Amino acid sequence: MGAYRCALGALFFGVAWKAKRAPGITDRAVWGWVVAAGVVFAADLYVWHRSVLYVGAGLGTLLGNTQVFYVSLIGILFLGEKPTWRFFTSVGIAFIGILLLISPEAPTNSPLYGRGILFGLATGGLYAMYVLIIRRIGERAKGADTLLLAGVSAVCSASLFLVSATEGAITIPSPIDWLWLLGLAFFSQFLGWYFIITQISRVPTSRTGLLLLGQPLLAVLLGAWLFSETMTPLQLFGALLTLVGIYWGGQRRA
Repeated sequence: MGAYRCALGALFFGVAWKAKRAPGITDRAVWGWVVAAGVVFAADLYVWHRSVLYVGAGLGTLLGNTQVFYVSLIGILFLGEKPTWRFFTSVGIAFIGILLLISPEAPTNSPLYGRGILFGLATGGLYAMYVLIIRRIGERAKGADTLLLAGVSAVCSASLFLVSATEGAITIPSPIDWLWLLGLAFFSQFLGWYFIITQISRVPTSRTGLLLLGQPLLAVLLGAWLFSETMTPLQLFGALLTLVGIYWGGQRRA
């Protein structure tokens, strides 16, 4: 379904680009980065969906938001940034929270539970790579946001279709599924990405970090309400610690 979502998202971004009469992208190097971003985001969706299947929507989404630590780590290792006490403190808090999340008393525990945790952490790493690539593209293709995101969405869709074909998992959505996919593509893929890219610089960094935590928090609450996903009190405390660590570590990175 991720392949269809991204294909529809590419269509929406393409229409928006035409409607805005925004400039095109003539730099071939930028298109190379667009392909890289699409492939990385496809890998991100692939491991995230498996994490959701193995540990639930709430926990899988929460673990995906550990991307703030990966972005900081990449900055320290490759961009010459100096590690701060905030970074080490936030990583420590989140690490304790994740240890509590994988408690052996977890009600959702199964032979695939540990694998789901690893997939969730991999989601964070891949999404961090995607964010850094998008940032690099944006520096070289200013004013072409909609065309850029249309290209990334198209490459992501093609990559996911290729993976699905390899696994023999391509299916034709039913009419009701198409309605869900249209809503997901429009509100999440199109509006969500567009608002984040165009509006994030207008919001104070600390407030942005807090707002972005709405995603994993709502995922945990909706997972419990809609899908009866349960956690032990120890796991709930671990989830809270992980959220605190993500917020503390992401204040400057948001």
